[in-house]
Amino acid sequence: MEDGRITDDRITASSTHDYRSVGPQNSRIRKEKSGGAWCPNALVDKDSYEYLQIDLLKLMVITKVEVQGRFGNGNVSKTLYTQLLTSLSYLKG
Repeated sequence: MEDGRITDDRITASSTHDYRSVGPQNSRIRKEKSGGAWCPNALVDKDSYEYLQIDLLKLMVITKVEVQGRFGNGNVSKTLYTQLLTSLSYLKG
């Protein structure tokens, strides 16, 4: 995703606060484009279910996932890590 081989139209999200500035197309790591991140419409908490969806065009094995907070003063929440680890554990079986 970082190098742009996955085009913006293949990155979607469950919701977006403001598509132009913090839409899913801005979720690429180490990029400070527009708002510098994807932000869901509502604040994320332990009962939220917000996600990015990336169309890889074919079946692929994902071996690593890297996340970062928003460049301004954002942080990656503990909730995100918990949901990510749960999802990866589910996929492993």
